[in-house]
Amino acid sequence: MNIETFKIPMDVAWPVLKWIFIIIGSYTVINIAVMWMGFKSMTVKGTIMLFKILISAGLFGLTLTFQYNPDGQEIYFKWPEEITLIQMFLLPILFIDMCTSIIDLLDPDSYK
Repeated sequence: MNIETFKIPMDVAWPVLKWIFIIIGSYTVINIAVMWMGFKSMTVKGTIMLFKILISAGLFGLTLTFQYNPDGQEIYFKWPEEITLIQMFLLPILFIDMCTSIIDLLDPDSYK
């Protein structure tokens, strides 16, 4: 299956996308609220960074294991037998984001 030209019906993809958008939107709202309230605490910033790492790890797992069955029009998640070109570029980007976030979380100088 060539994922660059293959299309998934929106009624099948929407439940997955909806939860991804809700999680990322919640993360954005939490960050804006923390900045607006003026919290400078290392604990608050560390918690937000940890949440970002968890989101990145979740997206990494979803990107790697996402499968679609066009015959049954169902989405499921399992270890892939082959990987697409898009996944070859997205997975390293997400992994780099996770690793740099872990470094920022463990480096107390980054909170100043």
